[in-house]
Amino acid sequence: LARKRYPRLWISRLRDASMLTLLLNTGLRVGELCAFNLGDLQLSERKGSVTVPSGKGQKQRLVPLNAEVRIILQQWMIYRPVVETSALFTGQRNERVTARSVQRAVARLAEAAGLSGVTPHVLRHTFAKSLLDSGVGIEKVAALLGHSDLNTTRIYITPSEGDLEEAVKQLKI
Repeated sequence: LARKRYPRLWISRLRDASMLTLLLNTGLRVGELCAFNLGDLQLSERKGSVTVPSGKGQKQRLVPLNAEVRIILQQWMIYRPVVETSALFTGQRNERVTARSVQRAVARLAEAAGLSGVTPHVLRHTFAKSLLDSGVGIEKVAALLGHSDLNTTRIYITPSEGDLEEAVKQLKI
């Protein structure tokens, strides 16, 4: 079955969107994303996960994928260039993406959306804060982020100014 050729720019934009969506919906560190191999990804219609083979402190963890991530990664797997490397995400020279190239991709997509100051690490914080705001316990958030110390996770979920304003609005004296 022959693969249809698509413009390189279109493929790179799909890759960038896949990386950003994965970062935002899993809280992965940029280095963890760069280190992913095809074998670290398990995808099906109803569930999926990524194995982080060696996160910070050389700890391995399994991170489940929501439907949004599964859909875009399934698309990426269809159009991913056929290359010799086992890397999930590759650059223009068919080598593993670098942390810097991921940072540039995130900045480019954020700028296109009219946002400033968005980095892969900001996406990690956003993931953690969103989970907490949805009622997920800090222990689960810590496990998903690969933290062994809850105090490290607390740094990620510090209330914003808006959170504090909302808390004061709830006050009934």
